[in-house]
Amino acid sequence: MNLLIKALISISLIVCLTSNIYSQEKNNILKIKIEGMKYNQLCLRIGLDNGKLLAIDGQSENKQDWIFSYPDSVYEKMKYKFLFVKDPDSIMHRLAFKVMSNRDTLKFGEFSFKRNCSVINLQYMKTTITAKSWQTQNKTYISDLFSVKDPIDPQLMAVGKCLTYGYSMFAYDSLTDKQRFQKYINLVKEFPYSEYAISMLSGTLTRYQTKDDVRKIFSCFNEDVRNSYYGKKVSAYITDETFKNSVLRSWNSEVNESIIIDTTKYTLVLFSASWCAPCHELIPILKEIYKDQLGKLDMVYISIDESATVENWKEMMKEEHIPWRSLMAVDSIKEIRDKYFVEGVPYSILVYPDGRMGKINVRHKEEVDKLYKLLQ
Repeated sequence: MNLLIKALISISLIVCLTSNIYSQEKNNILKIKIEGMKYNQLCLRIGLDNGKLLAIDGQSENKQDWIFSYPDSVYEKMKYKFLFVKDPDSIMHRLAFKVMSNRDTLKFGEFSFKRNCSVINLQYMKTTITAKSWQTQNKTYISDLFSVKDPIDPQLMAVGKCLTYGYSMFAYDSLTDKQRFQKYINLVKEFPYSEYAISMLSGTLTRYQTKDDVRKIFSCFNEDVRNSYYGKKVSAYITDETFKNSVLRSWNSEVNESIIIDTTKYTLVLFSASWCAPCHELIPILKEIYKDQLGKLDMVYISIDESATVENWKEMMKEEHIPWRSLMAVDSIKEIRDKYFVEGVPYSILVYPDGRMGKINVRHKEEVDKLYKLLQ
């Protein structure tokens, strides 16, 4: 009996020690030091890659020097970071930043900070108040602008420059595609350590003309960033040339089907949704392709509608008399988006009989012409 008790105690100790090892995680510290303004409560809001939003309350004894503590695993997957004042729900109160970089004046609301421990020194400048409207989600919008004092966190400086110059945003401007791409290259060369820049790149991969363009930008980051969480996502995109099949539920039955069902044919995989206006506008073009290439090309819809709009998708299928197959990703939308790098819809992939794949924009006539030539 004594031996049994000792054995149970030993097992319990091992379990406790193991639990402690796995539960222990390094904490990072962000310190915000403010001059010229006091707050009762500041909150650090962090958007993660999975779409979740974390709210981390700051700690302060004098309402000016704030400390935020967060686990290392959060830093890995951070996408968006904002500093909010905790006010009533009818008010959206956020801190904004101004940084001088050579002759540039950088103003931005989102920010970033280096790993482990970062100190950001702020000097209050002014407050801007915007009245309630649909553009502010029917809330009074308050923005407190602060000048960032030296020494400036290098990650914060990178965010300011990237946001000011629209890095990887493909915003409308007077630049040519070549000039815009070179601008992105130059920004990464200036900030090869930027965690923000790599996360932005990972979210806009399919907007670049070719994977080689993404590869050129990716090569400008330092090794640590290339091996980061978002760096690995970019690496997977530029190195993976083979379509990995998935099984999804048919739109009009409980039957599960593979996306690719005939590996001897080309397959046009079309990611779409009922709420997507450009997707609806694309239907006449797709019907023409389907009719012209019947027997040579398989086509399949992948709906990324969530449960709230699944019925809308089914209605669209009936009303439009869609002749090609349609599968639902409703039970695994995040996984499907990540697996096939679906950043927005409509989005299409052409899968070759040998399993190779490449993106194709059937809204562009020249790409449809290439498809027809390929199928001759």
